[in-house]
Amino acid sequence: MNPLDWPMRRVKRVTGAGVAITVIATMTALVVQSCSETKPKAPFPTPGSVVNVGLMTDLPGWSRFEPSSNVRSGFQYDLMSWLANEMNFKAVPVDVTFEQRIPAIQDGRIHVMLANLAITDARREQVTFAGPYMINEQSVMTRKSGVRIRKAEEMADKTVCTMSGTTSMEILDKRLGGRINVVVRSGLAQCVEELRTGRVDAVSTAHLNLVGFAQEDKNLKVEGFHFGEQDRFGIGLRHGDVKSCELFRIKLRGFLTSGAWDTFFKKYFPNEPPDQHKPDPNNLLPCTPASANP
Repeated sequence: MNPLDWPMRRVKRVTGAGVAITVIATMTALVVQSCSETKPKAPFPTPGSVVNVGLMTDLPGWSRFEPSSNVRSGFQYDLMSWLANEMNFKAVPVDVTFEQRIPAIQDGRIHVMLANLAITDARREQVTFAGPYMINEQSVMTRKSGVRIRKAEEMADKTVCTMSGTTSMEILDKRLGGRINVVVRSGLAQCVEELRTGRVDAVSTAHLNLVGFAQEDKNLKVEGFHFGEQDRFGIGLRHGDVKSCELFRIKLRGFLTSGAWDTFFKKYFPNEPPDQHKPDPNNLLPCTPASANP
């Protein structure tokens, strides 16, 4: 809010210290009012509001940005557009890395996070989730000309790349900690480049994350096994914003039942079985974590 636009207020005439107190109190109230207007109010978004949506830029099939053409594409970009149309808000894509996702929600830079954010109990203490909108499991990608890895245990003594700030890194550590050489990068595209050049033997993360790269590069292969806990991708919102979460939860149910989910999934992952990845629209997670319940 521009200070020049602040409304004129009738102030009782006082003298001496009372003037200073009145001025300080009035200015403090106006500053608080101005600052509060920069944060989304629950329920959010309201019709016509501007919403910062967190997306990746280098995940084929999910969210990709081509600077030369200024074009974005991917399942999550289409989901963002679908939500904006259904809820009548203006979506502004904001680029984030894996590590930036939760801090960006917490500091208010992002209102809605769609950047492959898996729902976990620990994260639900930091972020409020609506979802899931996609189900995944951990998988492994190798070069077709490289080593074969047919089960998780065969990653022992191999060099495997994954991303910092992800459940993928936690799963690798829990399953094979101390038995593999883990290379950590900030982005999946960086891990894939390490694999292409032979600096690592494999890349491991959520299955569909790998599929997007393998669809574009026939020299890469997603191995045919899954391991670890199920990854459930959800919409990340400001922690405690249950009212907004309930709005998105209702819309996600419509997204899953209207045919939009099926259309987008077939568009970006045409060779994948949708039944293995589509959540039950009648069994979405509650908007409050278990620890919040009496």
